[in-house]
Amino acid sequence: MLSLVLPERCIHCGRPTVAAERLAFRPPTDSASLKKYLCAVCHAEFDRMPIPDPALLMDRAMPLTSIECITSVRAQVYFIKDSLIQSIVHSFKYGEMPRLVRAAGASVALKALACKNEIDAIIPVPLHRTREAERGFNQSEELAAGIGAGFKIPLLSHKVIRRVRPTRSQAQLTVAERLENVQGAFRRTKRADELLRGKRLLLVDDVLTTGSTISAVASELQLAQPASIQVLVFAVAAA
Repeated sequence: MLSLVLPERCIHCGRPTVAAERLAFRPPTDSASLKKYLCAVCHAEFDRMPIPDPALLMDRAMPLTSIECITSVRAQVYFIKDSLIQSIVHSFKYGEMPRLVRAAGASVALKALACKNEIDAIIPVPLHRTREAERGFNQSEELAAGIGAGFKIPLLSHKVIRRVRPTRSQAQLTVAERLENVQGAFRRTKRADELLRGKRLLLVDDVLTTGSTISAVASELQLAQPASIQVLVFAVAAA
């Protein structure tokens, strides 16, 4: 009822969201929609954003080229500083909005339906337990949950891989420092080989910058001998 008195505001510009502009006595039932978090102008801007060319993304993320079983890298949008996408991603990480992340995942699923029939299981990049406890959730897992719901494909997260040590924030690190920072940070579980061997996997993360984190996870997963690994992220850093 509070949202009927205090309209929900766009996480980017502060205007009333698309959902808040609906009739007051017809509150939105679609919680898995970005319309709950963006105004009409920002939502229209989001819908117009070009999808990054998958053919170019592998070259952009150099560490990924050494992972033999990675067959594709996809992203929904480009991450640009001080943009609508930065507001969405920062809300992922720091805004305590797991439902927003799931809504973004549902949006990603709609635009990536082409790869649905090429996937057996979805794996989000894991957070270390201390970081997840601080944040209250793993944004990559929530994003993967939204994608999984759209694809109707199961998630395999803690069952197959864990982040076994905390790592520094990657934001201010060089490419070499990023690679060193995540080296040995991920480890397969005892059941991973049984669950992953011969499977076509979708590895999900929120933002792809250099590919160091994704490559560290994929390198560990590759030891379980999956048939293939596709990478899908919400945003990729603009060149």
